[in-house]
Amino acid sequence: MKLLKITMVIFLSCFFINCYAIRVSVHTASKDVYGVGFYANGKGFGSIGKNYNKTDAPVGMYKFGLRAGGLIIGKKEVTCLIGGRALVKLDQDATVTLDYDGNKCEAYLQK
Repeated sequence: MKLLKITMVIFLSCFFINCYAIRVSVHTASKDVYGVGFYANGKGFGSIGKNYNKTDAPVGMYKFGLRAGGLIIGKKEVTCLIGGRALVKLDQDATVTLDYDGNKCEAYLQK
């Protein structure tokens, strides 16, 4: 009986870790970009710069974007589309490349 309980605890721990913690990396090489990030299930994550990594991100719906034009003056927040959609479901580790041309932003997802 004790072995069964231990086995169940290990199984459930592994299940929840895999289901609720993924790694998401966002980066861009585009000029005039001052920050990158994403919304995961409505909560925002990101940083100043051209790279951002989150190791314990939740599984769920993601929207990627960037800040262009300046940190304070002239800043513009831009949503990046993945295949024409603003939202994408992530349930495993992913790397996202943002390509901004000054008008629109495309996001390319690699799982």
